[in-house]
Amino acid sequence: MEAERLLSELPLEILRIIVAYLPPKDLLPVVLVSQLWRELGENPRLWRGFTLCIRREHVRRIEEVLAIRRLKHLQRIQFSKLCLNNATDNATVFNVIAFKESVKELIIRGSDLSKVSPDVIATCLNNMDKVEFVPHIWGTGLTFEQVDALFVKMKVETKLRVLNIRSNNLSRVSAKVMAECVNNLEEVDMWNTSLNTEQVEQMLLVSKHRTKLKSLNISGNYFAMLDVPKDIIEYAKQIIPTLEYC
Repeated sequence: MEAERLLSELPLEILRIIVAYLPPKDLLPVVLVSQLWRELGENPRLWRGFTLCIRREHVRRIEEVLAIRRLKHLQRIQFSKLCLNNATDNATVFNVIAFKESVKELIIRGSDLSKVSPDVIATCLNNMDKVEFVPHIWGTGLTFEQVDALFVKMKVETKLRVLNIRSNNLSRVSAKVMAECVNNLEEVDMWNTSLNTEQVEQMLLVSKHRTKLKSLNISGNYFAMLDVPKDIIEYAKQIIPTLEYC
């Protein structure tokens, strides 16, 4: 109690500096101490690095959760099959968080988003800075319609820099559209995505003329690589700092 009293007597600016050093997990008990500490600890700027992991209890009150003062500047949201494994519930949440402007990073691991419309998927993911969408098992990732909408939108306008879309089936995406989109990003992980030879060739050829790529992972697409000319691969290795293709 004495320590709490002494802390509370410190100048407000000093208290703000103290709480600014605390990670979100340590801020949680801080906001329970008193009204003063609650006001300090719920400053939205302190919670920008917090990852909101979507759980079943969030589904029916997701708008209320996102309206909490401390989450005003929330930048990262995570979906996980272990926490929420229902396509309808996932769609309910996704349709709300898709339009929260502060969110810049989405982590989706094994969650079934098959009931989210392709247009919402495309608009939301292309408004992100970073996206990780990795299925739990093959065949549970984005639908063909969602993938197509994602790349069509990406070709027109995107804020994406980093895209991890490994283990999703990308075989039906236009080779030219994919090549243009991928070379406009900085980091792309397309491991085991059923790429075909034309898609791979186009991505590497376009990189010779114009690319922002710093890292590209197209490994796990063994049969697509068999017929790609070796000189195209060697040239791309000189341009893209990190190129994984085996």
